[in-house]
This record gives sequence, structure tokens and C-alpha cells, in this order.
Amino acid sequence: MSGTLKFQEGLRPITTATASGPESHPCVFRRQGLAIAAIEVTEGTAYSITHEQSGRLMAPLTLNGTHALVTAAALLHLPLDWTCSADELRAQMIGLSVEHQSLLVCIRDGRTQFVNMAKAAKA
Repeated sequence: MSGTLKFQEGLRPITTATASGPESHPCVFRRQGLAIAAIEVTEGTAYSITHEQSGRLMAPLTLNGTHALVTAAALLHLPLDWTCSADELRAQMIGLSVEHQSLLVCIRDGRTQFVNMAKAAKA
């Protein structure tokens, strides 16, 4: 699935929820209720994978766009309706299998690692 995902141009901005209130950011990806916001940080551009209905961050910020797309693909792989409200989404998450809940927890906590298999095979 991740092979078919790519950043898009011309999307309407996404509003993310922050501690200081809602913020608007350019949107570079949008599908089935998930969005990736491009956020300017001192190191360059970071990417926030967001539940569009609530603006809640679904994974830690990443400085790598490819990683952001792979994370979005993993989230879209879960049997969840991302277009629903945050409360409805939370109820669906409770009903996930242990395997799917484990994947969600790893994504949310940033405990995922992406390996370039072409380079790994040469090592």
C-alpha cells in the first residue's frame, strides 16, 4: 500500500491541535480521514500525521517525509474508520485485536523503525 502513497500539492491546509491552541499548516497528504501536515521547525520541515476530524496527532513528528507516508500507510492498514469523530474512533480502537492495538501503540509512542531493505541486504 505504501508504494501508492505520495505527497500531493494543492490540498487545503490542515488544522492541528496544539497545547497553545489550533494551528493551520500546509497539508501534503490526505486520505480516508488521515492527513499529513508539513510543519516548519528549526531543522527544516517536520511532518505530523493527524486525525483530520479532531486535529489530534496520531504519531510523533518525523523529519522524514518517506517515514511519514509509511506511518500513514500503517495507520490506514488498521480496520478503523478515520472519518468519524474522535470519540467514535476511540471506541473502535478499544475493539481492535491485540495485534492491531500493539501496532497502534508502537506508532503512537514512536517505537517504530524503518529500514532501507536495499541497503540492509548489502550489509
